[in-house]
Amino acid sequence: MSIIGEAVLSASFELLIKKLASLELFTQHEKLKAGFLKWKDNMEMIQAVLADADDRQTNDKSVKKWLDMLQNLAYDVEDILDEFETEALRRNLLLQEPAAAEQPCTCTSKFRKIIPTCFTNFSPRSIQFDSMMVSKMEEVTARLQDIERRKDLLNLKNVISDGKSRNVRQRLPTTSLVNEAEVYGREKDKEEIVELLLRDDLRPDNGLSVYSIHGLGGVGKTTLAQRVYNDDRVQRHFEIKAWTCVSEDFDVSRVTQSILKSIANDHSKNDDDLNLLQEKLKKQLSGKKFLLVLDDVWNENYNSWYTLSCPFGAGASGSKIVVTHRNQDVAATMRAVSVTIQCLPALSELQINDIRSCHRLPQDIRSLNRLQISRCPQLLPLVTEEEHDQQQPELPCRLQFLELRNCEGLTRLPQALLTLSSLTEMRIHGCTSLVSFPEVALPSQLRKVRIQECNALKSLPEAWMHNSNSSLESLGIWSCNSLVSFPEVALPSQLRTVTIEGCNALKSLPEAWMNNFNSSLESLEIRSCNSLVSFPEVALPSQLRTVRIQRMQCFEILT
Repeated sequence: MSIIGEAVLSASFELLIKKLASLELFTQHEKLKAGFLKWKDNMEMIQAVLADADDRQTNDKSVKKWLDMLQNLAYDVEDILDEFETEALRRNLLLQEPAAAEQPCTCTSKFRKIIPTCFTNFSPRSIQFDSMMVSKMEEVTARLQDIERRKDLLNLKNVISDGKSRNVRQRLPTTSLVNEAEVYGREKDKEEIVELLLRDDLRPDNGLSVYSIHGLGGVGKTTLAQRVYNDDRVQRHFEIKAWTCVSEDFDVSRVTQSILKSIANDHSKNDDDLNLLQEKLKKQLSGKKFLLVLDDVWNENYNSWYTLSCPFGAGASGSKIVVTHRNQDVAATMRAVSVTIQCLPALSELQINDIRSCHRLPQDIRSLNRLQISRCPQLLPLVTEEEHDQQQPELPCRLQFLELRNCEGLTRLPQALLTLSSLTEMRIHGCTSLVSFPEVALPSQLRKVRIQECNALKSLPEAWMHNSNSSLESLGIWSCNSLVSFPEVALPSQLRTVTIEGCNALKSLPEAWMNNFNSSLESLEIRSCNSLVSFPEVALPSQLRTVRIQRMQCFEILT
């Protein structure tokens, strides 16, 4: 599994905590309310140590395993909260139009305002739902508590204590050095910036020539700046070159001193005298063509930038400043020409959320390990045959985790998806137009499949079951209201857990599921499948240890 980014996981927890605070409709149920409060407290305590865990995971396998457990738990918590939100929407619809709320609902948009009413909370269906969710929450609460105990055993610490993030205090400053032998790609971006730097033309307003390299954290802005800085043509073109790592603490005196030391080897004792520092810097730059790189700038205060830049005007025509930053407002503050850096091939995780006009995958994602797309209603088939022929974006060949959530326009998945040998987990949730999956075998490394609220889906491919090389261990199907049957073939030999819930059109289970000598099935859970009458009348698999049958209105016989 790829290294888990603290920023990604922390943002995920922040979102979950906000969701917990918004579920006011269910706080009248004492057990649910207590569960929400316990989750919120546990998550906040865990979130506080994520920065420390992020620093330690590379060298400590126990911490990496702890973060993996935490990431998986976060996904499961999000799924449960989505169930609450869907139920809250149903109850809100019941207030507005009682008859409509009892019809199958394919709406997956999130609720924003719910009006609590005793009537909605005490209907039989609501009571049944609340009871079911209490059971699920107890299981997640136990996992949260276990993760918190492990946190203490690992001695993970809260490294945010003085109001500044640990990144401000502990992040190593960058330097201008780069090992070119270990850097691949981005030649076009490099050439574009070098060409800009080698021009001696002035800006129309006679201001400073500032060029910014803008992009997300980790996409290679600093590496690109290092390559430009060390380019032979750039070396020959400028009389003076200076590199300064600015970071989040935009201290004008400190940055001025750093620039001065790099070009003049200044060791003045008057380090705190900004006026003296700037006079020295102005003298050093006067009449000379210079290149200054300010790496990792966060400052958006124009006055601070203006003060820092005062000595730069003494330089010769053609002097240039290059700034790397994440926030586009930084470039606006410096009145810079921005060069936006897109995702590099080394990007390992990508999340796309709430993009209403997203039709297809972005470019350059071949090395992704994790891809999550949610609430993109116009997303079309990820890769069609026509797009493949036209050399459009390909699916990431290293993809391990795929989640598609609430992409209502998605009608099918490409066959290429199920040929990804690295894929280990797939989650499809709320893709209400998805009719079928490709009739091909599952990837050999795929261990977990979760399909939820895909209301147009009628069956699963027979090829999923007919695969002696399958590694599938867990299969979960939730609230797929059009699912009528499963293929009449045996389950994959490695499959250990099957959960089917809320599939009201499902009338039977395949006899081959039970009558399979080589089955590894250990746990079978069937809930709220109101058309399912009975199990096949054959002996249960020898490895089966747990069978749970709950809330089945028509179920009669268990043999």
